[in-house]
Amino acid sequence: MRYAIYICSLQAKCTKRLIIVCLVELAILFPVDGVSMYINPSSLVVGSSSANPVTRLELRCSSDGTSNNGIYNLEISRRRFTETGFSSLVGLDILDGIRQDPNIPADILAKSPNITGSLVGTPPYSGTVTLTMDGGSITCNDQAEFKCEMTYKISGVTGSTTVHESTNFTVITIPNDFRITDALYEDKGIQLQLINDSRLTVGTRIIYKCSANIGSDSTLSVAWERSSILGASPDFTTYTTTVSTDIVQDPPVQNSCSFTRTSTMYYNMTSMDDDGILFRCKVRVYIGNQWYEPTSKPRRTFAISTSSGGSSVNTSGQEVSTSSGGSSVNTSGQEGNIFS
Repeated sequence: MRYAIYICSLQAKCTKRLIIVCLVELAILFPVDGVSMYINPSSLVVGSSSANPVTRLELRCSSDGTSNNGIYNLEISRRRFTETGFSSLVGLDILDGIRQDPNIPADILAKSPNITGSLVGTPPYSGTVTLTMDGGSITCNDQAEFKCEMTYKISGVTGSTTVHESTNFTVITIPNDFRITDALYEDKGIQLQLINDSRLTVGTRIIYKCSANIGSDSTLSVAWERSSILGASPDFTTYTTTVSTDIVQDPPVQNSCSFTRTSTMYYNMTSMDDDGILFRCKVRVYIGNQWYEPTSKPRRTFAISTSSGGSSVNTSGQEVSTSSGGSSVNTSGQEGNIFS
């Protein structure tokens, strides 16, 4: 494919009439093919020791086969998604060769950057500049748009022309840091602190709040699991309820390039919980050909039943009387092996 550029100008001569002359300049041009911003890998997963095996991140700016268009320089620049403009990183000039921008960001310098490149100064002109960095130190803050920009000379036309292409580098954050931050129970309409391993009367309403970093996907919801097996390997199953207000998901809150979410669970103790019941919060998500299931440490509570002849009090470490006249004492709240 060829392009023709027509340039017209007005010329006035000091005669009886104005003569308008249209000068036509025809330049045979070839389109600039293959100006590209290549990133390898184009995305990384962070947040797990096994999630980011990449040792180097490669950024390559290239232009191939520009025919009769002479290249002046190539440049790689970056714009984080929280920034309004691009910052120059490295470049390759026909006169000065490879260069590193004197104002290159400190976080790039900390990743042991290495710059290579070459320009072909005879037709068909072409050039490449490559920046490689330590991929093992990539964090979610490195998510950005990278731009390859080329300045070149069009044969027969005064001045220079600039073209560019941009590519996004995506950092996916794995959900992490799931914690039950609040454990409460209701007594006569008042919410009181619930110590782990507390013994509560049947019917007592307990409240657990889970705080979680749900990663890059703001649509993820926090799930709750329960188990009545209190051994070293409890068998957890998903806790579901027909009452929509028994599990409440707060809106996600953005923190840098990941989101946090709080989920609140309500549960009424039953007679089936006299041997204890465990609850934990979690999420299950498929990222980068792998399932991730971060969970919180479980919390354990016991139920005690009462009859009309006895007395029982919701406690946090205090002795309670049972209908048979015996007593049951709440534990100190220390967690066993499954809670560590």
